[in-house]
Amino acid sequence: MSHDALCLRLTLIVIGTMCMAGTLWCLHAHAQAPGDVEIDIALDTGPLARSHLPVSVEVPINDQMPEPAVSQLFTGGEPTVYLKDDTSVMPGQVEEIFSADGKLTGLRLSWILESAGPGEQKQYLARITHEEDTLGASRFRFEDVPNKYLDCLFGGRPVYRYVYEFDPNRFSDTYKPFHHVYDFEGTTFITKGPGGGDSHHRGIFIGWSQVKVGENMFDLWSMSDRSYQKHAAFVDRETSAGPVFARRVALIDWMNPKGEPLVRERRETVVYRQPEGRYLFDMLFQLETVAGPIELQGRNLHHAGFHYRSAQEVWLHRNSTRYIIPAGCERIEDSVAGPWCVQSPIVLKKRYAIQLMDCPSNPRPTVLSTRDYGRFGAFFPATLEPGKPLRCHYRVPVSLVNDESDLDVKKFDAAYTDYVQPPLAKVVAVRSTELKPQ
Repeated sequence: MSHDALCLRLTLIVIGTMCMAGTLWCLHAHAQAPGDVEIDIALDTGPLARSHLPVSVEVPINDQMPEPAVSQLFTGGEPTVYLKDDTSVMPGQVEEIFSADGKLTGLRLSWILESAGPGEQKQYLARITHEEDTLGASRFRFEDVPNKYLDCLFGGRPVYRYVYEFDPNRFSDTYKPFHHVYDFEGTTFITKGPGGGDSHHRGIFIGWSQVKVGENMFDLWSMSDRSYQKHAAFVDRETSAGPVFARRVALIDWMNPKGEPLVRERRETVVYRQPEGRYLFDMLFQLETVAGPIELQGRNLHHAGFHYRSAQEVWLHRNSTRYIIPAGCERIEDSVAGPWCVQSPIVLKKRYAIQLMDCPSNPRPTVLSTRDYGRFGAFFPATLEPGKPLRCHYRVPVSLVNDESDLDVKKFDAAYTDYVQPPLAKVVAVRSTELKPQ
C-alpha cells in the first residue's frame, strides 16, 4: 500500500470513529427541517477556573424566535439539544419560560460547563432538533407514586424523593412535605424522615415555629398545634427532565388547625448532572399570604427557616460531625453569620459534605443555624404582605468526602463564588436549520 493510500485510510478511520462518537456534525442548510433551531452563544467564564458548573441562557420570543416556533419545538415532548465548542459535543437541555400569568415568553437553554480556565472566552453552537439523541448521555426522569411520593432518578439511580403524602389518620407522620436525599448508590437515604430525635426535622424542609396572623400564632415548624403543610399540586408545565437537570415545582398550602389556608408556597427543586459522588441542588421558594399580613417569626434561629437534617444515626454519634465555615467567620452558640456553611456528618460509615449557600438576594438579616446532631439551615424573620411574594433561593451541593482535601475551606469558597458570580452567557444569533448528528 502506498504512503498516500495509507494516509487516506487512516484519515477515514479517524473520521468514522468521530462520527460514531457523535462528535462530527453534518449541517444540511439546503434541506431545512421545520422546527429545528440553531443558536450561536458566547460565554465569558469570568476571572475564576470553573468545573462542572450549570450554565444557562435565555432566548426571548422575538422576530428571530417567534412564539409558534417555540411551541413547535415542544410538540411531542422535549426536543434533543446538542452544544459544540472548539473541542467537544455535549448534551444540552431546553425548556419553555412562562410569565407569572402563564404567558410563554421564551426559551431557557442549559448545559454543564465541564471545565474552563480563568478569563476564558468560549463559543458554542447549540442545535435543537426533534431527531433522536445520538450521544447516549444518561438522563433524569421522575417516577410518581400518586399521593405518596415522587422519586427523581438519574440513569436509573434514585437521587432524591419528594415525600408529599398527607393522611389525617397518620397526622404526625405526614404533616409536612419534604425532600429525602439518597446515597450515591441510590439504595438508602442520608437524610432523616419522621420519628427519631425531633420528628419534625425531615430531610430538606422549610417552616416557622411562630407564624402570626392577626392576634393568632400558629406553629408551621413542629406542628405542635396541629397546623400543617399540605401538597396541593405539581406545576406540570414547568417540569423538565433531561441529560442536564431535573426541575419539578410543587405548590404547598400552609394550613391552620381548622384547615384554613394561610400561606401558598411554591417550591422549586432543581438537581444537576454532576460527577460521580456529588449532587448539586437548587432550592427556590416563594411564599405568598392568602390570609392578610403574616409575620414569620420563630422562637430563635434553630426553629424557623430553610433547613437540612441528616439521617437519624448522626444523632447517635454527633461528636463525629464537623462544620466548615468561611474564613473570618465564627461559630458562636451554634450560629454562623456568613454566606455559607458546610455540615460534614458520617452516615453509614461514610463522611459527607453538605454545603448550604445563602443567595445574596435572600431576605436579611439571615443567620445560619448549626447542630452537631445533623440539622442546619438558614433563619430569617419576615413579613408577608398581600400581593408581595417572598422569594428565597439556596444552593445545596452534597458530596462524598474521600480525604481531608475535600473539606478545604478554599474549595467551598470557590463553589460559593461560582454560585453568586456565574459565567455570563449571551445569545449571538438564532436561526432555523436542520441538524443531523452522525
